[in-house]
Amino acid sequence: MPLKRIKYREQAVQGLKETMNAEATTFAGQTGDGVASAVLEARGLRKVYDVHEKKLEILSNADLILREGEMVAIVAPSGAGKSTLLHLLAALDTPTSGTVYFENKAIEFMEDAALANFRNRAVGF
Repeated sequence: MPLKRIKYREQAVQGLKETMNAEATTFAGQTGDGVASAVLEARGLRKVYDVHEKKLEILSNADLILREGEMVAIVAPSGAGKSTLLHLLAALDTPTSGTVYFENKAIEFMEDAALANFRNRAVGF
């Protein structure tokens, strides 16, 4: 990956960090503490890749709560880490640090069969 691409990617990552730290826009359902239970939650997600002897931080301390009945859009520039975030939320990849919870259970502790069921029934992968 050329250095120019890495610099652009770092700028895009900053844009995603700002997006992730802002409140999610809700299109359906209700939000607010105690109104609807959290179905999927990410706390402190961080993902770092080693690229050409350099560490490239894609996500940094990303927090997200998706409540029952909500529909959200994750919008950020190309290369900002949207797909990485979705892969972490769907347990297709593991975070460098942080935890993803499905129905208040950490998915990192699920057995293989439970993970396959989660991917198939809950997130559609």
